[in-house]
Amino acid sequence: TLAGMVESTSGCISEHAIEHALSALHPNLPHGAGLIMISREYYALIAQKGACGERMVQMAKALGNAGAERATDFVAALVSLQKRCGVDGLKMSDYG
Repeated sequence: TLAGMVESTSGCISEHAIEHALSALHPNLPHGAGLIMISREYYALIAQKGACGERMVQMAKALGNAGAERATDFVAALVSLQKRCGVDGLKMSDYG
């Protein structure tokens, strides 16, 4: 489909594709909620593997952690944002 072509050429990461598989199996799961639910573990694995450390440091800084030095700082900043927004407790069972 056109949407799949756009995802393939726009730089979407695999987290996006993983979530589409989840919401395909669970039609009541909103796309954004699925992304939130898998994001912590997804990015923790990316940070652990050292796949794109400097980019993750820059993303941590963009989320307000001016002193970020490690990829894991992004994961912490992301989780902090999720908590401030009240979405850190989302679970698959909330959607059936």
